[in-house]
Amino acid sequence: MRGGDPAGTLASMTTVHVVRVFTRGDRGGNHLGIVTSVDDLTRSSMQAIATGLAYSETIFVDIPDRTARIFTPAEELPFAGHPLVGAAAHLAEHHGLA
Repeated sequence: MRGGDPAGTLASMTTVHVVRVFTRGDRGGNHLGIVTSVDDLTRSSMQAIATGLAYSETIFVDIPDRTARIFTPAEELPFAGHPLVGAAAHLAEHHGLA
């Protein structure tokens, strides 16, 4: 894992919600990591968490600011539909946000 966190301690100390996006019942779907407690996370720590999780994308949502950052295991992305759809569904269901 990059970012000086070889044991994955950043990911284990951060609550990561894992959802499957674009599923058909209990089958299929793309796994997505969603982190909603981002106050103490730097860009480097977000990248390290995304790298450690190894999902195609991990999204970090700042709920009060209503902003999001999307990371692949290798880099930050300016936009990606899969994590935005997954995060919107998660926020609507668990945080009452739409």
